[in-house]
Amino acid sequence: MVNADDLGFTPGVNRGIFECAAAGTVTSASVMVNTPGFDDAMAGRGSVALGLGLHLNLIDGRPLTPAPSLVNPDTGDCWPFATFLARATAGALKRAELEAEVTAQLGRLAAAGVAITHVDSHRHTHVHPAVWPAVVAAARAAGVRVIRIPREPLGHNAGRARATLSKVLLGVAMRGGASYAAAKREGFHTADHFRGISSQGAADVAADVRAVVRDLAPGLTELMVHPGYVDDALRARDGYLAPREAEVQALTEPALVRDLRASGVALVSFAAA
Repeated sequence: MVNADDLGFTPGVNRGIFECAAAGTVTSASVMVNTPGFDDAMAGRGSVALGLGLHLNLIDGRPLTPAPSLVNPDTGDCWPFATFLARATAGALKRAELEAEVTAQLGRLAAAGVAITHVDSHRHTHVHPAVWPAVVAAARAAGVRVIRIPREPLGHNAGRARATLSKVLLGVAMRGGASYAAAKREGFHTADHFRGISSQGAADVAADVRAVVRDLAPGLTELMVHPGYVDDALRARDGYLAPREAEVQALTEPALVRDLRASGVALVSFAAA
C-alpha cells in the first residue's frame, strides 16, 4: 500500500498526490483537515480512486477546537513540532483537549463524505505516549480501526544517517505508547510492515520503491510517500519542498508503473487491513 501523506496541506500538494494516484502508484492518502488545501482536496478526490484516512495535524495552523494547552496563547496557532514534543513530554498537554481535537478532525473528514480508512499524523505526533491514548479513544468512538505504527527497521537503508536518527528518535518516542502490540490490545489493525522514512529526500525515489517491492515480506506493507508540487502556500509553512516534486516525478514514471504492475504485488488501500 502506497500512502501519500499531507493531502489537504495545499492545492499544490493535492495536485501532486492526485497525479500519482491517476498513474496507479498511490493507492491511499492521509488528509489534513485544518490546512489551506482541505476544500480543494475534497473537491478533487472524486477524480481518482483512493482510500482516505485522517492525517491528524496538531502542529501546523490552528486546531478546530478551543484547546489552550495545544496552542501558543499569543497567536492562537498550534505549537511548532519541537515545542509540541517538549510540552507533550513535560505533561503540559491536556488529555481531554487532545481527544476533543482528534474527534473534531475525524468529524470534519467524515462530514465531507469520506469513509475514513485509517488514522496517522503529521510528523507522527500520534505515537507519543501523551497523545496516543487520546487518539485511540477518539478513533474508536468514530469507528476507525486502523492506525499507523511508523516503525521502519533500523537496517533499512541504514547508511542514511539522518533517516536512521529519525527512526531512533521515533523509537524512543513510542516507548510507553504506540506499538504493534499496543494497537492490537486496543482492537486496532495496522500494516504488518512500514517503510518510507529513509526514502524522504532520497536521490532516486523510484529505485527506493523498487527495492521495497523487491524485498517485501508477507503481509501488508505501508510505503509512506510525500508527493506534491511546491506552491506559495507550501513555501509559507513547510521546509520539505523540492523532494516532493521529485517524488511526483518518480511515482508517475511510466517505467516504475509498469514494474509495479508486473511485480505480482497487490496495490491496495487500508480498507484491506
